[in-house]
Amino acid sequence: MSLNKGRDSHIDNIKIFLLFLVAFAHNLIPFREENVLVENLIKIIYLFHMPLFAFCTGYLVRKSKRNVWSYIKKLLLPYLIFQLCYVLLGTIMIHMGVIDYSTNTMTRSMVEPSSPLYFLACMICWRLFCEIFNNIQAIKGEGVNLHKIIVGIFLIVIAILISADPYANTMILPIFSLLPFYYLGYVADWHKLEEWVNGIPWWIIGMMIFVYIGICCIVPYETILFRMNIWTIDGISIMAAFLSKILYYVTALVGSVIVMRILTGKFIKYVTKKSENGMIIYIGSSFVSPYLYILLYNKINVLGSQIAINLLGIIIFTLVSIEVLSWNCWKKLYDFIFGRFVS
Repeated sequence: MSLNKGRDSHIDNIKIFLLFLVAFAHNLIPFREENVLVENLIKIIYLFHMPLFAFCTGYLVRKSKRNVWSYIKKLLLPYLIFQLCYVLLGTIMIHMGVIDYSTNTMTRSMVEPSSPLYFLACMICWRLFCEIFNNIQAIKGEGVNLHKIIVGIFLIVIAILISADPYANTMILPIFSLLPFYYLGYVADWHKLEEWVNGIPWWIIGMMIFVYIGICCIVPYETILFRMNIWTIDGISIMAAFLSKILYYVTALVGSVIVMRILTGKFIKYVTKKSENGMIIYIGSSFVSPYLYILLYNKINVLGSQIAINLLGIIIFTLVSIEVLSWNCWKKLYDFIFGRFVS
């Protein structure tokens, strides 16, 4: 691990990688049903990227000195404004026939978002749990802190039970589905965890990658959707549906460990500067990925000629999007609009 001006370089590197995967996967989703490779790529990404994002968020919130109300103010207004913009833009593009994917899951709602901005609402809700987590963190014990493990298992059980509620919506489900990872990031000893992960031999990591990809290619697509309940998995029993949720948590944990092991903790100035604008990149990419890419795809015929060309186009578009969204001018504009509200 390397520290630069109080920043954790390992976390910065993980965050940028995850921001790329978030935008990349959103650009892939419109083409999921066109090719099995695309669907498997989406599953490989989705089975770990938001759990690991929740873990990093928990760790960073624990380090933050911002109080509860200040933290909520920092996120609430941006969420409300950008979610409204997302709903309006999505509605217009669906009405114009520009997009025809996932139109049945598009919700025109501020409290039940179908947009990637749901994560901001999750962060607000998770922050309210932190006082409870602080009390758990304060409990002293010998060796392994079993109380932390027990609470983590309890949160997973709660999440699985909530997923059995057919009326649980796309806001309630991710809050509780990702909460165990947020909790782990909040209470875990990051330095000990980092040492443990870095101590895993590469041959074991290789086996874990093989098993992880194999599971991703086999499991139904619905298994990865932490924003949907078990009733969306057709043709299997309730017990199998519950087991699929347990498989989700195990697989997400394996994928997260793999990424933490592979990515370096070395300070990379270019990456750290991007990570400092992480919120802007996340919000901005929620709009350009896939809306802007779909417009380009419809205008540039060569992108639709072969799946390999389309994938290359998505990779380039995602990288360029992150580069442009990380420009300081956007952060200055964001701070100018929302800074007074937070102060």
